[in-house]
Amino acid sequence: MTSMVVYLPVDHLPSAALAITPITGRRGQRKAAERLAASFRILRLPVIGRLSDGTLLFDVRCLDKEDEPTSLGQLDGTASAGASYPCLS
Repeated sequence: MTSMVVYLPVDHLPSAALAITPITGRRGQRKAAERLAASFRILRLPVIGRLSDGTLLFDVRCLDKEDEPTSLGQLDGTASAGASYPCLS
């Protein structure tokens, strides 16, 4: 009989996240966060986050300093990429 050994990560990596929570009623918050996440994924330089309880989270530990101007500069187009988010325009 062969035994299987499973290795799990034991180190915790320090990190920080940018959290965006759409201002809507609780019922619409999840859908709004999903639409916002979709608009970030279709940018020229896609920005991938994860959803948690109606909040979109971006792990900023993954950002390279040289990518910052491009990442931030494309946010103006996010508002017109399928959703209306005045704070990004």
